[in-house]
Amino acid sequence: GANDGVVTRRRPGSTLKPFVYARYLEEGGTLADPIADLPTHLKTRRGSWSPENFDRRFHGPISVRESLAGSLNVPAVLVANVTGVPTLIEDLRALGMPMMERAEEDHGLGLALGNAEVSLLELAAAYATFGRGGRWRPASTTAMELAVSGEQERQVYSPEVAFLILDA
Repeated sequence: GANDGVVTRRRPGSTLKPFVYARYLEEGGTLADPIADLPTHLKTRRGSWSPENFDRRFHGPISVRESLAGSLNVPAVLVANVTGVPTLIEDLRALGMPMMERAEEDHGLGLALGNAEVSLLELAAAYATFGRGGRWRPASTTAMELAVSGEQERQVYSPEVAFLILDA
């Protein structure tokens, strides 16, 4: 009983990718846009970084939809590079993920691959945002708990973007 897996923060891995792509769509990108899943070398504050896909293969030019559906790492990092880590951090904070307390340079583009810590409860509330047409609300088990938390429901993504992420 000492370890509660619902509220304990852990690195979420690829589960943050839909939020990376949601930001991309909010900024005018489309699921049909081509993106390169090719060997990539990025300069970071800590040196050079070459992200790899889980299967250690590259799939060439693919669509954003295919990249999200396939949970590919390289395209997700490239999309995060386009939208910017500060913007992604703002979105994740708006989605009730306080793990964004550390400085941006601590996360960098690895945030697209889940290098920050989040609880299962926070992640579930964030995912529910897509099902609510882009509206986030804090996780609660009762109406009383929601009223006591003091957090207000808010629109994070447009209904169109929420639909597209669910569809992909």
